Amino acid sequence: MVPSEKELKQIFKLIYDKVRSLQNNNNFDKALERELSKTYFGMSDNFFFRQMCDLIFQGGLRGQIWQRFEPEIRKEFSDYKVRKVENYTQKDVERMLANPKMLKHRKKIEACIHNAKEIVDISREYSGGFWRFLDSYNIQDLVEKLKSRMKWMGYTNANAFLRYVGMERVKTDLNVRRVLFRLGLIDSDTPTLETYKQIQEVGKKMAKASKVRMAVVDFTLYMFGSGEKPFVKYAVCGKVPKCEECPVRRFCKLVEVFKNLFV
Repeated sequence: MVPSEKELKQIFKLIYDKVRSLQNNNNFDKALERELSKTYFGMSDNFFFRQMCDLIFQGGLRGQIWQRFEPEIRKEFSDYKVRKVENYTQKDVERMLANPKMLKHRKKIEACIHNAKEIVDISREYSGGFWRFLDSYNIQDLVEKLKSRMKWMGYTNANAFLRYVGMERVKTDLNVRRVLFRLGLIDSDTPTLETYKQIQEVGKKMAKASKVRMAVVDFTLYMFGSGEKPFVKYAVCGKVPKCEECPVRRFCKLVEVFKNLFV
């Protein structure tokens, strides 16, 4: 059962204040400001291709590891110039895989090349840019269209992509699922369509109650659960939670379980 608007506001504020207290050199605040400045309206096709590449290559990696590879990924993908990459062939795939500085993942490389071709095709179909495609449908329809036309773009990545380009969405990754499930705000942390739906509903209600954008809710919950460096020092609601530090432990339905597990 979703708490009242007042309780959702209280939960979010407690988590937000805790995350800010753990940030390194104001990195959380700076990153959040960058996230809030993103907008898809009128942006170039290169912008969307870069966001998609970043999302695909980051999958399964800690942020610091991905950051080590990003300069070479950018170089290999022609500084994310999508109209160059759409003409890449298998020869380019083999070149990247032979590069000792490149993140070697054939399927991700091939997915990005495929997606470059799709972005250019969609841009032509919608006469003026990929952003016009995004501006033509509601978010749920966009998720389905991205899933059907793009590679490496399942429900989780499609939602994350829309969030990263400035649309009102909450990522459905495991860190956000973990936090919301432990708080009893969603029924399960299993990655199912019902779970994804509940995450969007809770994120929307929490954003409305707190008078912030869903990007703020998303980024805050993610940092609370992931502890991703260099933004914050550590995770409070990580795989092994720091219940003694958690500002919302009185809302947590698993706090007694963890108390017995990690004594």
